[in-house]
Amino acid sequence: MIPTLYTRRLKLRAPTMADLDAMVAFYAQSTVEVGGYARRDASGAKAKLENMIAGWDRHGHGLWLLENARGEVIGGAGLALPDGFPHHELTWFLFEEHQGKGYATEASKAVIAWGYDAAGLNPVMTYMRDDNAPARALAARLGGKVVRRETFPDGVTRDVFALPHPGLHARQAQVRLETDRLILRQPAAGDVDAWVPFCLSERSKYVRAEDMDEPKAWRAFSAIVGHWTLRGYGSLIYALKETPDQPLGLVGPWKPQGFPEVEIAWSIWNEADQGKGYVYEAAVASRDWAFGDVGLSGAVSYIDARNTRSIRLAERLGAAPDWSAETPRGEQCVVFRHPGPEALS
Repeated sequence: MIPTLYTRRLKLRAPTMADLDAMVAFYAQSTVEVGGYARRDASGAKAKLENMIAGWDRHGHGLWLLENARGEVIGGAGLALPDGFPHHELTWFLFEEHQGKGYATEASKAVIAWGYDAAGLNPVMTYMRDDNAPARALAARLGGKVVRRETFPDGVTRDVFALPHPGLHARQAQVRLETDRLILRQPAAGDVDAWVPFCLSERSKYVRAEDMDEPKAWRAFSAIVGHWTLRGYGSLIYALKETPDQPLGLVGPWKPQGFPEVEIAWSIWNEADQGKGYVYEAAVASRDWAFGDVGLSGAVSYIDARNTRSIRLAERLGAAPDWSAETPRGEQCVVFRHPGPEALS
């Protein structure tokens, strides 16, 4: 099944033969002179659409069509594997009247994040002819770096760009978010001193193993910190602005190995800080960051059915149970699906 992705302004959905008129219109106006998006007649446009649809079955990834808020098809983006070529590529196209508005960058971030998090591609790549200046500029905006120069089966030598996860590109500077009362920042080494007592307390019973001890708590925190290196984004420490080095808890997106989807998770470490709205404030900020700068197109929260406080918070955040969603292996929990970025914009 082809997933549907959302960004702030776009819906990325599966192509169908009902899109033929849109594809015929695109190829009739295309100004590209070479490659897959060169001008084609109606029969050529139909063949390209059929190939676009079939690509998902052949490769497990492919191109989405892009819809704007009015439901109009304005272009496409995705991960293609041209016939006979050795590597996948991030690719995109836009109707002429929708170019120059940032749609290609916005859609590409969602595609790249999906490529890493769902398709398991590492790295996500793109390549183009030397004279394709707009595509090279987009690759640069996405943080792409040339990793090799390669001659492809069509005889053209191209630069191959490795594209980082959008979260990794976004955190080239240290992440620091602010709300009315809080700062949210990346975990630091000193935070483990507050994390370990939380893990050993009754407050952590819904998020820790039953046999938790101090060494295991330390290793768990190491995994939280390491997630930033492996995924390019991760959980954030939140603290009061006046005491930024004194953590209130953790919040934000993460996807450990074995999690079917990205989770927005949260914890508050001391009972004295509970009931003041800190977690809600931090969760809203972290989710906006995840859907914005990181480029994620959706998230869930895995919540123990006995954890009534977290269930109420998830509902306050607009999340609802998704009884058909897969849970992490071995975990008994309710999956709450958050409204996507299109619903929050």
